[in-house]
Amino acid sequence: MRYRGRIGARALAVSVACAVPLAGCSLFSAPSATETSAYTPSVTPSSSPSATTSPSPTASPSPSPSPSATQATPPTGPITGVPAGTPVKPEIFLATVDTAGGVLKVVTDVPDIFEDGGLCTVAVTAGSTKLQEHNTGAANATNTACGQFVFDLGALPSGKATIVASYQSAKHSGSSDPYPVTLP
Repeated sequence: MRYRGRIGARALAVSVACAVPLAGCSLFSAPSATETSAYTPSVTPSSSPSATTSPSPTASPSPSPSPSATQATPPTGPITGVPAGTPVKPEIFLATVDTAGGVLKVVTDVPDIFEDGGLCTVAVTAGSTKLQEHNTGAANATNTACGQFVFDLGALPSGKATIVASYQSAKHSGSSDPYPVTLP
């Protein structure tokens, strides 16, 4: 029982210490001259210099630049990615054989470009059989999404197959590396 009491006392001490607000203190950096604090002291500070300065942390260095009170203006206009005419390399980031559903599901995107309307194509080649599906690309926050492609396993022979994604638009074109998959 003594062991539990010691842990409980330590947990209480830590929670109390964390709950006590410290005026002008920050975990990662000293406050800047433009930052304000919600803390209002109950005693009017004296005119001595030590009463008006805030303590600065001495524990660990900041892992990243400290935020400032003034934020940079975010860029305006469309996100452009790589310049027009630059070859692109679509990525296959998911290829799932769903034996219960009898389908092969493939999800692709095109990194480094942000445009709507391009033609996304996924081709699955197994032996002498080649199936293709098409989707329209859609710009999102991190890339051009091509979406999910679904292939009927009954139309493909069992064994080793390769998947290749390609993309074509007025500004960009390119193909992925072959992605191997084994079909049941």
